[in-house]
Amino acid sequence: MKHNIVTSICVDKDSAASSVIYPMLGRQNASRREIYWLCVYVFCWVSIRVNPNQPHLVYTNDNVPAVVDGVNIQVALEELGVTLIDLPFTEFDPGARSSRFRNAFYKLDVVKALGALELPSILLDSDCLWHRPADGLAEIVCGGQQLLVQDTYQRSDRPRLQDPHDLSMVDFGDTYRQIDADYACAQPVWYGGELVGGTPALLRELSAVEKTIFDRVMAMDDPPAFHNGKSLFDNDEYISTYAYNCGKFSLADAYGRFSRRIDTIAGGGRLSEAVVATQIWHLPAEKIRGFVFLFSAIAARQLDNVPATHMTAVLGGYVGVPRRKIKAHLDWLARSKAMLRRVAGLRFGGVQS
Repeated sequence: MKHNIVTSICVDKDSAASSVIYPMLGRQNASRREIYWLCVYVFCWVSIRVNPNQPHLVYTNDNVPAVVDGVNIQVALEELGVTLIDLPFTEFDPGARSSRFRNAFYKLDVVKALGALELPSILLDSDCLWHRPADGLAEIVCGGQQLLVQDTYQRSDRPRLQDPHDLSMVDFGDTYRQIDADYACAQPVWYGGELVGGTPALLRELSAVEKTIFDRVMAMDDPPAFHNGKSLFDNDEYISTYAYNCGKFSLADAYGRFSRRIDTIAGGGRLSEAVVATQIWHLPAEKIRGFVFLFSAIAARQLDNVPATHMTAVLGGYVGVPRRKIKAHLDWLARSKAMLRRVAGLRFGGVQS
C-alpha cells in the first residue's frame, strides 16, 4: 500500500529563539539547525533503504542551504529522491508563549498540510531510525479507520502516576477541563509526538481539533497551566494529546508493535531483544551522538553495501542499540568527533557543562 513517509525541520527565525529551551541541544539556533538537517538526512537515507517504494517528504520552513561537513543536505536529499516542501510556520506557532520545544509545534502545521495530500501519510520525528520493514503498518495508515499514534509512557493502568515530568493522566484531565468544560476524558493517555499516521481525511479531522484547542488557549490572557507549572505551549504533545483523547478518533498504538522511544543513556547495553527488534527506533539522546556518527559514515559511503538483513545490527552499533560498537570504526570516528565539537560544542560522549 502506497503512503508518504514524512519528517520535518523547523528553525526559529526571530529574536525569541535564544530564550527557548531545547533539552540536549542548547540555545544556539545555528548549531541546532545543523543538527536538525543532519538528522533529517540520516532518517531519510535509512528509511529509503528499508522502504524504497514509498514517497519520502520533508516539510521545512528553512530554505537556506544547509552544508554540514561539506555536504549540501538539501541537494543530497533530492539526490536520494526525497521531495522537499516549503511550509511556513504560521498556523501553530505559539511565539513568545512557548519557553520549551517551540519549533516542535511545527509538526502540527505539517499534519494540517498532510490532510491536503492524496496519499495517506505517516509523520515521524527526524531522530527516528526505521531500520526494518514494519509489516501491518501500511494497513493501519491507509485503512481510513484509525490514527496510528504511540502511547510512549505505557501507564494507562496508573492514572495518578506522575512520572514522567511530574504529570499524571488525572492532571491532564483536570487541565483540559479548565479549558473545555465539556471535555469528556477524565484520564487522558499522554501520547508521544514522535509519530502520527493516517489517511488525509483523518489527518484533516485531527488538525481541526488541534487548531480549535490551540486557538482557544492562545486567546486566553491567563490560560491554565499544568499542575507542574508547565504551559500547554511548552510541548506540542500537550495539544495533540488533547485531540487524541477527545473521543472523535479510533487509535492504533504503535508502541512495541512498530515503534518505541529508546533511552540509550539509561538503557544502553541492557535492552531486550524485543526492544532491539522494534522496527522504528525513536532516539532523542542520539541527535548529538549516534546520528552524527551515522552521518559521517553515510557521507563517506561506508554503509552503501550493507545488506538489508544486516541493517539493524549495523545501525545499532552506531546508536547504542543495544550497545555502541564505535571502536571498530576509528576512521570515521575521528571525523565524527571533530564534527561533534564544531556543530554542537560537545565533548565526545556528552555535553560540555
